[in-house]
Amino acid sequence: MADREGEGDLSFDYAAWAGLRRHREMFPNAAETVAIPESARSAWSEWMPRVFAGASAARLNELNPSLPGADHNAQVLLLGRRPLDKALYEVVYELNSRPNWAPIPLPAVRALTRSSPQGGAP
Repeated sequence: MADREGEGDLSFDYAAWAGLRRHREMFPNAAETVAIPESARSAWSEWMPRVFAGASAARLNELNPSLPGADHNAQVLLLGRRPLDKALYEVVYELNSRPNWAPIPLPAVRALTRSSPQGGAP
């Protein structure tokens, strides 16, 4: 369970959706709220994991280059594992804890199931 909690913390797509949703709730009529395109949220969600993985790998390599996962490719692999499992965990968590937040992780589940050739985990 601790592993899954950590994976939930690394969901940048989830963070982007939650932040955008909260902004829209707080400022529903503000011009900048209406102007925030879906593409901006999506671009941030795709960019942040790469930045995070790169910074994590650089720091690990700085601390001890012989550590497993210290190189960038290993970090990307470690941080990107089981993305569908993570997204489904987030849906279940929200359904049990905050049902009105369940729509936040659902787009990730849809995207991940569409991106797989058999409709399963990529």
